[in-house]
Amino acid sequence: MNTNDARLVRVYTEEANAAASAHVGSSAPNATLPPASTFNVVVEGDCGANQCGTLAPYTLTLILYDITTASNVGAPSPFSQAFGDANWAHVNGASSDCEMRFVTSQNVAGLQNHVLKYTAYLRDTSANIVSFVESEPFILV
Repeated sequence: MNTNDARLVRVYTEEANAAASAHVGSSAPNATLPPASTFNVVVEGDCGANQCGTLAPYTLTLILYDITTASNVGAPSPFSQAFGDANWAHVNGASSDCEMRFVTSQNVAGLQNHVLKYTAYLRDTSANIVSFVESEPFILV
């Protein structure tokens, strides 16, 4: 990756207040889960060392799409952030690239047994850095 660039790597869901490997719905192998209207959405990304040190602002936006009804669930959720803020950590010391892990809680009551997926996108204020990522489809059980 270019030292002045950033990109989203993946977006996925996990049970609220659970270990990071406890994914929601059908993505949990051999799991029996309670009804999950509240869960976490996790977005991970990478950032070059120069960009990570800038504290330049960007917006991270989450869009939840209901494949079952072919419609978005609510309005997009934008989060104002900055490269190198508390969501970012240097991989190998202060001059290395950074990795981001952003977690937010979501509540989508009434969507049990719907097939859903997330799209996350990152856009800096000058639109020089734009990155998209989609989750795997999942079902709230």
